[in-house]
Amino acid sequence: MKVIQAHCFYRQRGGEDVVVEREALLLQESGVSLLPWHLNNPASPTAIEKLSLALGTLWQRKVRQQLATFPVSGGDILHVHNFFPLLSPSVFHYAKRQGLKTVLTLHNFRSLTPSAMLPDRLIDYSWCHSLQQCWQGAYQDSKLASLVVAGMIELHRWRKTWLHQVDAFICPSEFVRQQYLKAGFPADKLRVIPHFCPDPRAGNHSPEQGERTFALFVGRNAPEKGLHRLLEAWQEINFPLVIAGADRPRTGKVPANVRFVGISDASALGKLYAEASLLIVPSQVAETFGNVVIEGFSHATPVLASPRGALQELVQPGINGEWIALDSLSALASQIKQLLAEPAHLRHLGHMARQRYEHYYTPEAHADQLMRLYKELHQGQGSTD
Repeated sequence: MKVIQAHCFYRQRGGEDVVVEREALLLQESGVSLLPWHLNNPASPTAIEKLSLALGTLWQRKVRQQLATFPVSGGDILHVHNFFPLLSPSVFHYAKRQGLKTVLTLHNFRSLTPSAMLPDRLIDYSWCHSLQQCWQGAYQDSKLASLVVAGMIELHRWRKTWLHQVDAFICPSEFVRQQYLKAGFPADKLRVIPHFCPDPRAGNHSPEQGERTFALFVGRNAPEKGLHRLLEAWQEINFPLVIAGADRPRTGKVPANVRFVGISDASALGKLYAEASLLIVPSQVAETFGNVVIEGFSHATPVLASPRGALQELVQPGINGEWIALDSLSALASQIKQLLAEPAHLRHLGHMARQRYEHYYTPEAHADQLMRLYKELHQGQGSTD
């Protein structure tokens, strides 16, 4: 069995890219004959390139020739992570013509809404909603670009791409599965397989010891990640906060006890997780998963997270973390201060977080579920149309 792993990397590295890289290594270690099909978006596209990219999101004819170069045969698998914008959903049509089994990991809501993110309020996945998002410039703050993405969504809804050209959809959480069920995706093709992260205690490494001396935020300085809200709340907190992965804001007051360490490599980031008393994930949108949450869990670090989307599945209040008080900044500050004042309770939450990681989010757990799906499809047991 051969597996083509297809992915368009983002200009700004994000969680999806990390998942793809981890999964590629895991598949190779599991004995899979992996054929990477990794594409990079142009860093500074010209006007002509932008137009070509925009039109290509609807249907990419050159994908047919690219796919034909891979040494695969009927029954082998095309596993797509991010098809946007260089592959487009047309890749599934061409793959099925070659007799391949097709898998799509649903990292976001790009197949349903131009913004690829889910707002707090319940929405209907209709053309009217897509038009509303176009008017708002939901994609790249551009009405025209949003219209093109909406066109892609409606074209492949009309062509029934998702019903007939994809054999299995991998949902990283039950929350994602439920949203796609509401949008009319076939229930028998939607399978929940959570993401994973490497085990920092693998190879008989002893558990992390030492004093935990700061709170930690890991992520981009993007509005949806909620860093601005956390920094405002920290004005009232007398405890060190370390920010990894985000640059210092150009505007607004940053408390003196907040330290920015920039983008850290895996080793340095692991050290931060291991030394943090509490990991804070103040997301402002419905997340499809939470890579930083399970990374914290793997280091026995408890998590304080917004009760949005899949974060509600990962973080269990009073067991491995707590949910953020969303009513006000002062309530958030009070909640954080109360948690930090109880180190014994945080250690207990961290112990339980590590147990949850060991049960659900290890490389072994992910490989077992993913290989089972691949074998079902390869042997003809999976959904086909």
